[in-house]
Amino acid sequence: MRRDVHVDIDEIVFEGVDVSDHEAFQAALVAELSELAADHRTEYRGGTAPVLHGAPVDQSAADSLGADVARSAWSSIVPPVGGGPT
Repeated sequence: MRRDVHVDIDEIVFEGVDVSDHEAFQAALVAELSELAADHRTEYRGGTAPVLHGAPVDQSAADSLGADVARSAWSSIVPPVGGGPT
């Protein structure tokens, strides 16, 4: 079953990281979030969050920064299976 998922991200704040190619970063972020949402097999509820504090990502890997940030954000949005009550 295909589910439509809509994610709005108003702002991403980096501390000590220079994102030199904003368009490539955004494309990688959107692609990874889309893949994670499509692959997610269990139900999750919609909602909003004023702030998400994701896990740290490897700041030296510029080519994977967008995907790394997406995975970090996703883990804040949808806890891993067995990660506690929902």
